[in-house]
Amino acid sequence: MKKYFKIFLISISFFAVTKTYAQVQSIQPNLYISPFVTIGYTFNSGLNYGIDLTFGLFKIQNYIPETTAGFSVQYYFVNYSESAHKITAFNIIAENRNFRVGIGGAGISKKWGFRNRNMNRAFGTSIDFGITTPSYKTPWLGFKTFVPKQEWELCLNPYYISLYTYLKYEPIYLNKE
Repeated sequence: MKKYFKIFLISISFFAVTKTYAQVQSIQPNLYISPFVTIGYTFNSGLNYGIDLTFGLFKIQNYIPETTAGFSVQYYFVNYSESAHKITAFNIIAENRNFRVGIGGAGISKKWGFRNRNMNRAFGTSIDFGITTPSYKTPWLGFKTFVPKQEWELCLNPYYISLYTYLKYEPIYLNKE
């Protein structure tokens, strides 16, 4: 079941990005930074919270609404039975004012033992999807999942599925037009 769910999410993300690129007739550099803080709930675990730093690289024109592509670095915590698992994700993204889709890799770590001397790590696939209205004042509703490639012995869940929200502000543009 986990394998089919992962394939389904990857194919949806790939279709959305491929459809965007199929309609490309011109690409222009569009360098920007967009930081935000997220808070949400991870099923079978608890509260999650973290930060996301999005780097826009280029703008795809002739696609309504105008879409940008780049990459995103996410660092967030998932509360799990009186401790927190740290997840760091690196995603390639496509976004506009109404949606955001990203796929990439992630790593999870958890310190444990006497004075936190031991650490367990696992790596896997990360998928992120968010939607909102065109206004910057409306909070985003997002869905992200992390599926470790190897068994993660500190957690009974084989994957992390999270719903989260955040407010996105106007990006900080590095190249003025």
